[in-house]
Amino acid sequence: MLRALQGHPEAARLWEEHISAILKDVGFKNTEHKKNIYTGQFCGEKVLLVRQVDDFALGCRQESTAKSVYSKIGAKLTLHNEAEAPFEYLGSVDSFDGYDVLQTRDYIKLSAESHIRRLLKAHGWDKPSPRKSINEVMVKEKVEPSRRRLLNEVRLFMGFTYLSDMCNAAGTHILPEAWNCQRQSHTLRSHSWPNFKAPGRQAKAAWQSLLQSLFILPGHFHRQLASPLGEWLTPLDSH
Repeated sequence: MLRALQGHPEAARLWEEHISAILKDVGFKNTEHKKNIYTGQFCGEKVLLVRQVDDFALGCRQESTAKSVYSKIGAKLTLHNEAEAPFEYLGSVDSFDGYDVLQTRDYIKLSAESHIRRLLKAHGWDKPSPRKSINEVMVKEKVEPSRRRLLNEVRLFMGFTYLSDMCNAAGTHILPEAWNCQRQSHTLRSHSWPNFKAPGRQAKAAWQSLLQSLFILPGHFHRQLASPLGEWLTPLDSH
């Protein structure tokens, strides 16, 4: 380990061999199905240890047991030229390997809320633009009541509420099933959405006319949006 450089192709293997030997030496053994979970008897109680590379979490009844195990592992990790163990005791677990851990007297809750929030912030999705509903678009475009009833035949049958419901994940095209008024697996099924009958020919024509006039590039066969969604839904929902 004295010659294992971080980032070297062999470093991971050397660390794995090194820490596995230490954990075995202090009294841990691998569980049968998960090699990164260990079990052992310390201070008169059963202790579980989960390891993710160099992050450790202990499961035991007494904090004194956790500190004892921590001291044993730390002593083995300490090199001859180190005054202190390169191993920090952080107390009760509140996060591990990207998961939030909430421990109470009655239950333990695991969630990925913090990780998801960091992910959303990294991609600029933490403050999405407000989405406009299809009804709002029809009001703004001053769609007459008779035509609105035809459009609602499609909207209610398909289960569409927002304009984004009709677009692909990349935000560049109207989905073929949205154009053709065909229910697919991503839309609500009849058991969870009112069982409206399929829209008629007039309703389908009115729907396609609305999409074509407001959003789709003229004459584009694949229903490409005139303006891609960009930052979530701003260009599409601005109509």
